[in-house]
Amino acid sequence: MQRPLAVLLILVSAFLLFWRLDGSAIWRDEGTTAVWGRLMVDQGALVPWVYDFDKQQLLVQAPDGHDVNSKLLPAMQSYLQFYVAALSFFLFGVSEWTARAPFALLGALTLWLFYRLGRTLYPGSAWALAPPLLMATSLMFLHAARQCRYYVLVILGCTWLLLELAHYLKEPERADRRSFYLKLAGAGFLLYFSNYVSFVCTWGSVGLFAFARRDWRLIRGFCALSAVMAAVILPEFFLLHAEFAGSFPPPLPQPLWDIYQTTFAYRGSELWRTAPWFLVFPVALWAFRREGALSRPALALGGLGLLMLALPIWVDSDRIAAFSRGLFAVWAMASFAVVAALALPWLRVREKSLAMWLGLPAMLILVLSPLITIGAGRDKATTRHYYQILPPAILFAAMAAATLGRRRPATGVAALAVMTVWPTFNVEFGGTDEVVPRQFTNDRSYNGPLIQFLETNVRPGEKVAFHRNVKGMAMYFYFPEIRWVGLLDSTAPHNQKFRGRIPDDQFDDAPEADWFVLWDTRGEPARSLDTAAYDKVWEYAYPNFRWGWTRHDEAFVRRYEVYRRR
Repeated sequence: MQRPLAVLLILVSAFLLFWRLDGSAIWRDEGTTAVWGRLMVDQGALVPWVYDFDKQQLLVQAPDGHDVNSKLLPAMQSYLQFYVAALSFFLFGVSEWTARAPFALLGALTLWLFYRLGRTLYPGSAWALAPPLLMATSLMFLHAARQCRYYVLVILGCTWLLLELAHYLKEPERADRRSFYLKLAGAGFLLYFSNYVSFVCTWGSVGLFAFARRDWRLIRGFCALSAVMAAVILPEFFLLHAEFAGSFPPPLPQPLWDIYQTTFAYRGSELWRTAPWFLVFPVALWAFRREGALSRPALALGGLGLLMLALPIWVDSDRIAAFSRGLFAVWAMASFAVVAALALPWLRVREKSLAMWLGLPAMLILVLSPLITIGAGRDKATTRHYYQILPPAILFAAMAAATLGRRRPATGVAALAVMTVWPTFNVEFGGTDEVVPRQFTNDRSYNGPLIQFLETNVRPGEKVAFHRNVKGMAMYFYFPEIRWVGLLDSTAPHNQKFRGRIPDDQFDDAPEADWFVLWDTRGEPARSLDTAAYDKVWEYAYPNFRWGWTRHDEAFVRRYEVYRRR
């Protein structure tokens, strides 16, 4: 029975990963990865410059220049994603398909590693297929794997780490083997060169796990490995990313508490919609009860925590963000009661199974990643910045279904069905213009009309300015021949270091643009747009999707406005 199910899972996964990869246009953030990756190929460069030296064209997504360092290299983002895109373009040419396909292939590799993790937990059982099934059908995973972006690299690195830890837990003697630490290093470097913040969160969680195990072989090996890796990571970070890290996020006039409260309210809603925690946590408590480790205080804490965690699912994020500080603090602390409810019985179990031990690093990653990322990024942090939470979330869901299924198969299958369907209700995940649902439905309504307009109306040699630049990155993928001007805020202190090194028309005090494109300006005026000198010649608006949890909400509308010089 297991073999036919495995074949069916492979076919379903291939369909979900590769069907209609080019069904929607490149959206804003993937445009950055695709453009800088192609620029490597065009210039024959071994590093991802953000400047086309032949055309004297800067290619950045932020007017304050935070995504470029003084060396004209990416400052904000890790570099591996650009090499993945560049290799695909070099081998197969430039298209939407070739931009996304290598990341989908890495998604397939992730599913294979997750299957190996399932076999480690449930050898010889069909429940080994539960982890890759839940991953393959997770909309959060498909968002990561079907985009030209680093997201799936983070998921792959975290999955690899969890797999190696599972192998260690099954065979603790691996802590004496060099090959074990080489694999940990491979997963760690994969994470770092995909997203350095994800690396800090995940690697730190593994370190805490090592100390919790009290296995001095593992502790010594992990510390020695970390020291060796630091010799590579620290110079790279300070050489390429320190300028960005030291100045981001920019200060805001609001009190810091209000910033964090609003951010946690919105991110919390997405976090608790990624998996059916209302089902996973009770199953975990039930499993501890069967072990005789569940106390009444833990049960009470679990009930309180589940009640609080359900709030972002049913209550609008705006309402939670509007709580008084005292009420929000009470809600936030009560939400963490679930962690305490699981920790107390976990500590009481004398002979912990492999799954129980593996749950420790998974829980650490799941809890610490949002806290650290939001703590550092504040209002700029979004769920797509800590994709490493997905493997632990999927792992817990799969273990819950298997725990039920190995005792009552029909109940386990029913739970697995619920967990498979649950993520599809969060269609707007991550603020990515719903690119994956649009791919599946061949919907190009968010970028397609602008692409057609520029293709029809902009003549060779004409200059185009975008506000905001991030939309310009996506358009530059389709029109590398356009002259993009007015990218940098001429008043930003960081940008002054580029004066004299790039043409003056790259600054917004002298754009000399023939066309001006405004997109979702968020109330920010385009300082260099003199409406007396331009006519609005085109306007277009498109709504975001409304489905699942937000089906009754009013659709958020983004708008394009195109101006032409008189």
